[in-house]
Amino acid sequence: MASKRKPLSELNISDSTDQPKKKHVTLSLDQKVQILDSLLCGSQVSTVSKEFNIARTTVLNIKKQEESIRLAHQKFLENGVKERRTVKTAKLVTLEDCLFVWILQERLKKHILLPDIVRAKGEQMFRSLKEQGVYDEEQTFTASNGWYDRFRKRYGLKMAGIKGECASSDTAAFEKFKARLVQLIIDNNYEKFEIYNADESALFVKLLPSRTLIMNDEDIAEGRKVIKSRVTFMPCSNIDGSNKLPLMLIGTAENPRTLPKDKSSLPVYYKGSKKAWMNRLLFKEWFHGQFVPSVRKFSAENGREPRALLVLDNCSAHHDGGDVLESDDGKIKVIFLPPNVTALGQPMDQGVINAVKKRYKKKLMLHLLLDDQEALFEDRLKNVSLRQTIDWLDQAWTEISSKTIEGSWRKLFDEFPTFVLDVEDNASLDQDVLALVQDTARFFPDDPTNDEIKDWLNDKVCDKNGNLIVGDCDVYTDQEIIDSVLARDDKDSFDFDEDWLIEEPVDESILVERFDEGREEHQKSIECVDFLIALMDRREDAAESIRLRSLRSKLVETEWQRRRRED
Repeated sequence: MASKRKPLSELNISDSTDQPKKKHVTLSLDQKVQILDSLLCGSQVSTVSKEFNIARTTVLNIKKQEESIRLAHQKFLENGVKERRTVKTAKLVTLEDCLFVWILQERLKKHILLPDIVRAKGEQMFRSLKEQGVYDEEQTFTASNGWYDRFRKRYGLKMAGIKGECASSDTAAFEKFKARLVQLIIDNNYEKFEIYNADESALFVKLLPSRTLIMNDEDIAEGRKVIKSRVTFMPCSNIDGSNKLPLMLIGTAENPRTLPKDKSSLPVYYKGSKKAWMNRLLFKEWFHGQFVPSVRKFSAENGREPRALLVLDNCSAHHDGGDVLESDDGKIKVIFLPPNVTALGQPMDQGVINAVKKRYKKKLMLHLLLDDQEALFEDRLKNVSLRQTIDWLDQAWTEISSKTIEGSWRKLFDEFPTFVLDVEDNASLDQDVLALVQDTARFFPDDPTNDEIKDWLNDKVCDKNGNLIVGDCDVYTDQEIIDSVLARDDKDSFDFDEDWLIEEPVDESILVERFDEGREEHQKSIECVDFLIALMDRREDAAESIRLRSLRSKLVETEWQRRRRED
């Protein structure tokens, strides 16, 4: 006899709709890296899965993709993209990488980019890549609005950062900012020593006023090797100059041969970047690792509350993906200048950076004139090392007086009576540099004109075709951008080290004349100091080494002054 089937109502079957559905969780790359770090520190898979509310299999899959996840996370973080959730790349990744580098350069020039300009540039670069065989004939590309939106999200490009109405200086916005800044100072009762400014600038470390001499290298090097003689430096100080941070210096090599492995022994805060540019990741490391600790130490030494306001320009490299940039306790804050007002009132851009560069140029020419006089002039220039550049920049920054720094703020506080700013005249520095140009001009293939010297002194130099070299960013042409992106997987392509200039022999040797009187005494003193510098370096006495290098520069300058008096 067949058994009777029980009615459904009597069976122990729960209605599937009563079971809560597990919510799907899509993790960001940042969260995936946190998971990988937890596993690396010894956390159990089950513990991590509960913490992030994901399945154990998801944790295991993340572990399998660790290399690709970390690489993608590093790339997007560098571009300020913190909420990226996948490692998927664009279909035309080479095109977009080229376009992104171009945008970085345009931003460094302080150009405002309309969406239509970016789309047009994208289509132009696609045609160039297609002509070079990167994409086949069947491949098509249309820079649509949808593509543009996805592109800027992939690279962390905020709408406010790449669109606008005018690239000229915005006087109205600057005046509003000044009023806002003054009110902020009044509301928070900030003192002069609590308000800071930082700004980066490029420096071609071997640039001379002789167009023929300096441009030969750049022509032969076909663009990319020019990068090897370029660094970016960033001064930072409070208004009264009582807390001048060590310069931040960005070179093209992470570990150059002539620098010690322990970079903390250097007089600057050194970082390496493939193009020697500032980016968001480097700036964030500097802010939290250098600026915040420096402010706190300075405040403690002076019995003050550890707080500060850092004024920055609206460069994309200064932004942290839209987040508020401040210390962990919120007492050290940042305020951004409006877009496109750097020329109107960015303090470091109002004479401080140029004063550092002029002092650097003075030290470079003193070296070329008086050091290693047996060598050819071109060899002296070629052999200028990164360590020498660091020493000269550090000495130049040390020589900047509090008056020069205070004077750079006068356009921001022209109507703020409680901030009385001191100003210094640097006319004597210009005279010294001009005199050095005259002394070294005999070694140039062509005598520089007065206009060339004046432009060089003010950091405005043109190539042999009369095109202005923009020190901050005019480094890559479109083709050079494409070449550098195509070569990104070739380690040798960006393995920039100390050999900054080309090694090809010079066609016409320019022998350096000797100075006879006093030369032996000066040479012996330099040799003694060089011996002591080498000794302190071997003993890893960084402080004494820095002092000796400064003494060496002073000896060279003293010898030049002596010879000028005797001429």
